[in-house]
Amino acid sequence: MRGGLCRLWNPSGRDDPKVQPLLTPAQVAVQLNVDTATVGELIARGDLRALLISPGGQWRIAANDLSEYIEQAYKTADEVIKILDPLNEWLELQRTAVSTSQHGRRHGPSSTVVP
Repeated sequence: MRGGLCRLWNPSGRDDPKVQPLLTPAQVAVQLNVDTATVGELIARGDLRALLISPGGQWRIAANDLSEYIEQAYKTADEVIKILDPLNEWLELQRTAVSTSQHGRRHGPSSTVVP
């Protein structure tokens, strides 16, 4: 088993272009700018693919799986922005309308005299 793992894992990736380096959760956390607990949660939810290496039960993430996760996260963010943009435009129009109507009001008692 150990020899198989050594053949699969190639940190430099120079010998075989199909071989991806395996990253620790700590390395992934640095890449994503999160803590290692968040990486563990992503793995537990199935959002981030990972390999459980035994003995020891240590998680490793293939570099291409991390790249796919990041790409999907950007796509999801773009979809959310597309949904929220019209709402933001509507809210801005509402703010402008409220601001305009407040500037046109007279404050205090009316100064018109009724005959």
